[in-house]
Formats: sequence, C-alpha cells, structure tokens
Amino acid sequence: MDETVKTLIEVSKPLLGVLVGYFLNAYRLRWRERKVESNVRALLRLEVDENLANLRYYKSGVDVRSAGAPYQDDVLPGQMPLANSLSGVRLPEWNHQSYKSLLSSIPNALNPEEIIKIYRFHAQLDELGLIQERKHGAWLKEVNEGAAKLLNDGNPLEGRT
Repeated sequence: MDETVKTLIEVSKPLLGVLVGYFLNAYRLRWRERKVESNVRALLRLEVDENLANLRYYKSGVDVRSAGAPYQDDVLPGQMPLANSLSGVRLPEWNHQSYKSLLSSIPNALNPEEIIKIYRFHAQLDELGLIQERKHGAWLKEVNEGAAKLLNDGNPLEGRT
C-alpha cells in the first residue's frame, strides 16, 4: 500500500506542476487583457476630451464673435452677426487617430453600448464639418446645435474605467 501511495505522489507531482503553471499563465493573460482594455479606454477618453476641448474653443470663438445674435434660417451672407461669425471661424481638425488605430481592440475594451456611443461621437464630429462645408439652408443653426449637443452630451466614456 505504501508503494502505491508513493507512486501516486510521484505521478501527481508533474501533473500538479502543469496545473499550477496553467492557472498562473491564465491569470497573467487575463491581467494583461485587462491592462490593454484599460489603456484602450484611456486613449479613447483622451482623444474625445481633446476633440471636445477643440469644439468648446470653436464654440466660444463663435459666441464671442456673434455676441448673442438670434438664429435665422436661410440667412443671406452678411445679414446677421452669427452668419458672419460662423463663416469666419473654421471648425477644428478632429482627431480620430486613436479611434482608427485601435479599431480592432475596441470590441474587447468597450461594451456594445459604448461602442455605439463612441462611433456616433466621431460620426457627429465629421457631420459638423460636412454641414459647414455645404453652407446651404439652415447650416448655421445645424452646426451650432450639433456643437451644443456634443458638448452637452460630453464624453461617452466618462464614468467607467
């Protein structure tokens, strides 16, 4: 009986070593995945914050130049201060570098709702630029309202790390 126990112990040692190694490796991999997820979230948050800061700067420049002028659809050039202020202030260049370069990592770092929010945020920034380039119809109101909505909504990734 003692020989059987000794044999079982001797056979179990390598198996136990393999199991311990497997679990340590799994723990290390999960720790690394979480670190990558956290880093992706941080980079995206920084990029969104930078774009929002640029949008605030743009909006403050428009607000200062327009001095509270009212909105009016189908404005003729030079007819009102807001039209002049929006025409003279170009939207900033939006930063999409982190969003584009981390696109393959985003599904692992964000939940489905956050993926939709971050996509819409970047799409809305691009839409503001397209509206300003078109300059027809109620574009003044659309740009100003779009900018206000983005600023009001804030960073879609705030609150969760």
